[in-house]
Amino acid sequence: MFTSAADPWPPGWWLRCPAGGNATGAFQNLPDATQVRFELIREIYPDLKRFGLLLDRRSPDSSQQETTYQLAARRVGLDLTTMKFTNFEAVAKIFAI
Repeated sequence: MFTSAADPWPPGWWLRCPAGGNATGAFQNLPDATQVRFELIREIYPDLKRFGLLLDRRSPDSSQQETTYQLAARRVGLDLTTMKFTNFEAVAKIFAI
């Protein structure tokens, strides 16, 4: 599942898939969905102070996503820490911090 409006798959990727394969659909970010997510997080974890966000720097809308998430987190009183990656090896390093 993806929370990005950007297409995570390169054009024509399905042509290289074997017959009978399976792919999970992409989730399109709705205007109010980010705010609702943070409101739900706040309800489930009322004592939570900080929250981490991991974004793919290569995504064309990563800066817009970061701004949207920062505003939504601030509205519910959360301190949001954003980390960006450019490859999956970097993700392991981020989690090692």
